[in-house]
Amino acid sequence: MSKKANQSYDFLIFQELIYEYAPVMQAETEAKIKRRLKYYNLGPYRQERVDHIRMLRNELANEIKLLTRSKYYNKTPSVYAKMEDFDVSQMVIDYTPNYPLLSSADLREMIGWGVYMLYTR
Repeated sequence: MSKKANQSYDFLIFQELIYEYAPVMQAETEAKIKRRLKYYNLGPYRQERVDHIRMLRNELANEIKLLTRSKYYNKTPSVYAKMEDFDVSQMVIDYTPNYPLLSSADLREMIGWGVYMLYTR
């Protein structure tokens, strides 16, 4: 199976947006998204979809930055940051109504990837 078959449109967009830390990076990030969509033959670039996923990324980043004040945070006994420190399953349940354009499978992947990139790394 080729690597091109394993990508989802929405998750590919999220993978690029997770590295966007400032509004000045927006044009560069969107150019990268366009290139990757073309490479993986996932369809045309849709700005409204990118903006929808960008809202998720921003909301997720703000929630993860809260750390101990986050309602999803439950520190494990480990000294190190672990994925299990955040209740990803509950986050998926709570975020699903806010992001109806995203499938629950993609949303779970995005939230898990967001916790990994924004918390454990």
